[in-house]
Amino acid sequence: MTQHSAEKYDLIVIGGGSAGMAAAIHAAQNGLDVLVFDASGPDFDKPCGEGLMPPAISALKRLGVTLPESHRLTGIKYVTESGASAFGAFAKDSLALGVRRRLLRRAMWNRARELGVRIEETPADSVVVSQDGVHTNGFNGRYLCIATGAHSRVLRKVGIGDRKRAGKRPIRIGLRRHVNIAPWSEVVEVHWRDYCELYVTPVSEACVNIAILSWLPLSFDQAMDLFPEIKDRLQGASWDDLPAGRGPLYHRAARTQKGRVLVAGDAALFIDAMTGEGNTLAIRSGVAVSEAIIRGNPILYRWLWLKVVWRYWLLTAPVSWASQNLVLRRNLLKLIIRVPILLKWGVGFLSADSQQVLGDSHQRFSRSQDYISNQLRL
Repeated sequence: MTQHSAEKYDLIVIGGGSAGMAAAIHAAQNGLDVLVFDASGPDFDKPCGEGLMPPAISALKRLGVTLPESHRLTGIKYVTESGASAFGAFAKDSLALGVRRRLLRRAMWNRARELGVRIEETPADSVVVSQDGVHTNGFNGRYLCIATGAHSRVLRKVGIGDRKRAGKRPIRIGLRRHVNIAPWSEVVEVHWRDYCELYVTPVSEACVNIAILSWLPLSFDQAMDLFPEIKDRLQGASWDDLPAGRGPLYHRAARTQKGRVLVAGDAALFIDAMTGEGNTLAIRSGVAVSEAIIRGNPILYRWLWLKVVWRYWLLTAPVSWASQNLVLRRNLLKLIIRVPILLKWGVGFLSADSQQVLGDSHQRFSRSQDYISNQLRL
C-alpha cells in the first residue's frame, strides 16, 4: 500500500455529482469520515434539463445546501405542434426551481467541504473491494459508494455490470444548450414532435435552458428546425454555450448493492429524462446510501433505493416505452391534451412528498375497502 494506507474512512465516494455529494454530505452530517474522488472538479457542467422538483429542493434544504441563482417553476406544460396544450401544477405549497447544473454542483461541493469532507480531484484508478473494506488509490474505507453516472467503468471494476436485456433497445439521446433571454413563463414547457421533445426550463431571470430528447441522431440545429415556434421566440438572443449531449440515456446496473459497494444515481438506474427527476433521484439515492451505512446495514440500501425510484419507474417506464412507437406516441399526446387531468395528476404525483403519496394512497385504499364492504353488506 501507499503512504495513505493507515488512513481509514467510513465512506469512500467515487463521483462528485448530485448523488455522490448527497451521500457525502449526509454521511458527514451524521459524524462519518468521508472521502470523495472526482477528477472533473467542482465546475463540471453535466448536460441536464436543470429542473429541481420539490422533493429535490426539500432534500437539499435538509442537507444544508445553499441554493444558487435560480428561477421558480410552478408546473409543466405540454404543447403540441398545433399549439394545443395541457398544464399540470406542482403540488400545493411546494417549491420547484430551475438551476444551472454547474452552480448546483459547486454549491454541493462547498457544503461538503464545510462539513470536513475530503475531496481528491483525481480519478479512482485503483479500486479493490474485500471482506474487510474497500481500497481506492491507497486509501482504505469501510464502504464504497459508486456515483459515476450511467455506463460506469468503475462498476465493472467491482464486478457489477449492466443488467442484460433481451432484444435491442432503441437509442435515446439528449442535447442541451443555454440561451441568454428573459424567461417568458414560470413553467417547464415540453414541445412534442413525432420523434423528439424540446424542453424549455427557466434557470435565472436572464437565462433559459433548451433541452432536446430524441429517438433520432439529430444535431442541436437540426432538432431546433423542428420547433419553429421556439426558434422564432429566440430570434436575436445570444447563446451562452455550445451544445452538449449525452446518450444512450437508458442504463440499469445489474445490482444496486454488492457487499460493501452501494450504487447511486444514474449509475444505478436511468430510464429517461422526460419526467425531469434526474437530480431528485440522484440526491435522494445518495442520502439513502448514507442512511444504510449509518445503520450499519448495506443490504438495507436495496429497500431504501426502491423507495426512492418507485414513482419514477411507475410513470417513466411505460411512457418511455409508448413514446418509441409513433402511433402510440401520437395517441398518448392526444390523450394528455384531451384529458388534461392526467397531466395534472402525474405532475402532482411526482412533486408531492413520497410519504404523503404513500399515506394518501393508503387512505384511498382503506376508503375503497370500506365502500366495497358496505356494498356487500347491502
